[in-house]
Amino acid sequence: MLDRAHTAWKEDNITGVLQMDIKATFPNVARGMRIHAMKGKKIDGDLKRWTESCLSERTGEMVIEGNV
Repeated sequence: MLDRAHTAWKEDNITGVLQMDIKATFPNVARGMRIHAMKGKKIDGDLKRWTESCLSERTGEMVIEGNV
């Protein structure tokens, strides 16, 4: 990918490279343990429910110029 970008730059074409580490965004989190820890710290019920929702069966998708 970087070779293609460098070649495009040499030909005076505009190009860009986007790199993302998706796996690092949501490292392995033991959902039950996280919620249990929040209960132990008496964290508000709404925040617990929001956190549990965020850690449950989520997927992501990127669309760039109409391409998924």
